[in-house]
Formats: sequence, C-alpha cells, structure tokens
Amino acid sequence: MSNISLNIQRIKRDDATNILELFRELSIEISSFIDEDYNLYLLGLNADRFCTLHIQIEQEQLDRLYEVLINMEEDAYSEGATKQQQQTYEKYASLQTLIENYRQGLLS
Repeated sequence: MSNISLNIQRIKRDDATNILELFRELSIEISSFIDEDYNLYLLGLNADRFCTLHIQIEQEQLDRLYEVLINMEEDAYSEGATKQQQQTYEKYASLQTLIENYRQGLLS
C-alpha cells in the first residue's frame, strides 16, 4: 500500500474543517493537520483564516472513495433519482473535486 499526501493551500479554515468532517462521516481513515498562522489572524492580516490542509491517505482508499463518489453522482443524476440521492451527492461532491484535482496534478 502506498501512502500519498494531499496538500491544499490557501483554503479557508472552515472549508478545511468541513473536508475533514466529510472524510470522517464516510469512515475514511486519514491523518491530517491544518497549518495556519494564527497570529496573522489575530492581527487582522488573515481575516478569512486561510491555511494549508495536509492529508495523508492510502492510494487504494483514495481510489475506492473516488469510485463510490462517481457512483453517487451517477445515481444522483440518473432518471428516477430521489431528492435524497441528489442531496447526498451534493454533500460529498467537494471530495470528488479534491480527488480529481489530485489526479490532474493540481495538488502537491
């Protein structure tokens, strides 16, 4: 198993926290930390609380998660999809975007 690092720079702290919560809800084991300069925030120089989110995950887990998210998307937009299916996919769509950005080399 190979471990990979996802580093998302200049993300709002609230967005970083939300992404970590989505991983937890899906029972995906990751190690993570949020790197921010809290002193800049206190001085008012980082009012939006931008930070860097660091995630460590197994490549196999990331691949399986991506398959699940693709299936969710297909179900959400298929004929006869329920509102619940659409809402569930919309909730986790940011994780799909994160993985796609990683695959395209947009994340380090």
